[in-house]
Amino acid sequence: MLRSRAATAEAVDFPCVQQVALLRRQLGRHAPETVALVTSLPPEELNAAPWLKANRAAWGIESGLHQRLDVSHLDDQCRVRLPQSMRVIGMFRRFCNSLFFKAAELGKFLNLMAANIAGMEVHLHINIFRVPAQDNFN
Repeated sequence: MLRSRAATAEAVDFPCVQQVALLRRQLGRHAPETVALVTSLPPEELNAAPWLKANRAAWGIESGLHQRLDVSHLDDQCRVRLPQSMRVIGMFRRFCNSLFFKAAELGKFLNLMAANIAGMEVHLHINIFRVPAQDNFN
């Protein structure tokens, strides 16, 4: 459920705000929670349906990249708080995940190649040494 209303930056002490909302959601087995949303779009340009759609799309990042980071590096348990340190650790973690996925892709490719090598050799051997059925040397 989403409830929204027009707002001003001065009223909510947040820059460029045109609209605020409270979203009550329940994720899986977790207890329901209420979250606050802010936007710079007025209610005439952003009503409840597109706002809910945009909020769900933003969760794609959470369930995609962030989930990988949290599972592989325990990202949510990290206690580093200095902005520069967080940035550096974040870059290394993303780099490690990229290397892992590239290695996994390469591994799949190499396994596929290893499984097909015998068939490829036979195929190439037959194509290279095939004798034409009829010779036309006239």
